[in-house]
Amino acid sequence: SLRFYRDGLGLQVIFDEFLERDWQRLLRSPCRRIREVALADPDDPHACAIVLAVFEDGIVRRPANGAPHGVSHFAFSIAGEEVVARLARLGYSMHGASETVVGGVTLQVSFVCDPNGIVVELARAVHA
Repeated sequence: SLRFYRDGLGLQVIFDEFLERDWQRLLRSPCRRIREVALADPDDPHACAIVLAVFEDGIVRRPANGAPHGVSHFAFSIAGEEVVARLARLGYSMHGASETVVGGVTLQVSFVCDPNGIVVELARAVHA
């Protein structure tokens, strides 16, 4: 996932640490130690961060598949096609693209799955 978000989307690592806590209570994992990597947009210091976690509990976790429940996907606003091209070079292909109008702005919208099966929407303004 680090390759997808850092190398593909261009997010910057702002935190990469091993943490020990009661992860059973907080994240429903029986482990006591995880590696957390937080990434954010390097051009927007106030942007929300994505946090990737590797659990040291020995449990095999499979990528999500099937119909979503709960949060279905999340979206990033991108400036140009370079993000889509970078993801393609890394082996991630878009599985849908369309135009939509939101608040009077026409957006080119593409969808791709990250390595964990999470759907990521990439939206780029093409007309104002």
